[in-house]
Amino acid sequence: MADLSALTFQIGGRSFAVDLALVRAVLPAGHVTPVPGAPCEVRGLVNVRGMLAAVIDLGLLALGEPQEPRAGEAMVLLEAPAQPWSEGQPVRVAIRVERVLDVAPAAGGAVASLRIDMPMLLEQVRTALVRAAAAFGRAPESTP
Repeated sequence: MADLSALTFQIGGRSFAVDLALVRAVLPAGHVTPVPGAPCEVRGLVNVRGMLAAVIDLGLLALGEPQEPRAGEAMVLLEAPAQPWSEGQPVRVAIRVERVLDVAPAAGGAVASLRIDMPMLLEQVRTALVRAAAAFGRAPESTP
């Protein structure tokens, strides 16, 4: 069985890792379009090569501390397979990171970072969007 690899990066001075198979791009952090009424975990949307992705504040979700954008940051674009609630479409999210650290083998505990559980992250985002939609008295048509 082949070893999996992980992309490691920093947010809030802490190291995180995500399965490399989910990473679609690492880009300079650019303009994020705010979405009125979006929950605080969702910073807005970004257009990457014609594809929209929700920009997630992983610092808030994982550390309980919102991360304010800073100069020199990068953005990691992740793509997960279709979820039951995504109408058969892959789910794209972007995470602003302070810096990308490395690509490391994930076998044998080689990655000493907080590993991102992508299904859990997507469920947290979906739940936050449903709560925000309910606050406006309407159900979402679809979620990121």
